[in-house]
Amino acid sequence: MICRILFVAFFASILGACSTTNIPLKESVSRDIRSVDQYLVIPQEELRITVTETNAGNTGLIGALIALAIDESRASGAKKKGRPMLEELEGYDFRAKMQDAIKTQLVALGAVPFAIETDVIIDDSKTAKVGAAGGSSASAVMFSSVDYKVESGNLIINLSAEMFPLNSPNSGDDSEKIVDPKRAIYRQSFNFIKQAVTESDIRAGLDEGIENIAFQIASDLSNPI
Repeated sequence: MICRILFVAFFASILGACSTTNIPLKESVSRDIRSVDQYLVIPQEELRITVTETNAGNTGLIGALIALAIDESRASGAKKKGRPMLEELEGYDFRAKMQDAIKTQLVALGAVPFAIETDVIIDDSKTAKVGAAGGSSASAVMFSSVDYKVESGNLIINLSAEMFPLNSPNSGDDSEKIVDPKRAIYRQSFNFIKQAVTESDIRAGLDEGIENIAFQIASDLSNPI
């Protein structure tokens, strides 16, 4: 049973390693956009505590499975040590803080060539995204998936944004095609890393990271190429 779980995890890690090519926002595209509905996709209920994955090198499938088993044990230990950090974050509303920070940065920079409304959803399924897009009256919809974690003592926040045009003659009547990756007109990833955080500074670290990520995406949208 354990081998089966590790086998599935091994191939899941391979699939998860596949990346999608970034797409900068082009000025010619941005001129056709009047407004954007941005949805921050944040499924996490709390900070995730984990460890950096062991590099199995060229040891083959058996070596990779052993590395996964070792990482499972290390992650379990990290979670136990991280309990004081989670206790310190009781009442910390990451979703609301990220939403407010992005709104503030967009207003502060004042250079984004279109209006953006920002909301939060916690369901990262394709069905939820299609539903959100179908209910939008904007020119485009953008999904910004956010995850945050402490990995081997380092705070990491990632945001991956993807924008799709709405009311496009190429989308047809099939709502499933709205969020087809091939139709994306903008795709970028942003990250923040703060090393060696502890329970005494985790709140300040998250606040810093949220502001940094918000500034990055707002700046990028403000400068189409």
